[in-house]
Amino acid sequence: MTQLQQVINQLEATGSVSRNWCLQRYNTRLGARIIDLKRMGWEFKTTRKDGDYIYTVISKPRNNSQPEVKEQKLFEFEPAKKFRNPYEA
Repeated sequence: MTQLQQVINQLEATGSVSRNWCLQRYNTRLGARIIDLKRMGWEFKTTRKDGDYIYTVISKPRNNSQPEVKEQKLFEFEPAKKFRNPYEA
């Protein structure tokens, strides 16, 4: 089971998920999974209690049969320009 699916299962079962709950299950990237879920259409209310972050579902996408995260490009690279060697004749 992926970290994303683990978080989705917890959210569907209880309506919320906390950072400490995830850490106990070796899921150290809850913030990244929340961003993935937001990109999929989920909305959350975030609260902080006793040093723990708790994400409570406000709404979720209507069609959530299969989680799909769109890949984003962080950087666009241009093709390398030809280099003229100054030592060649």
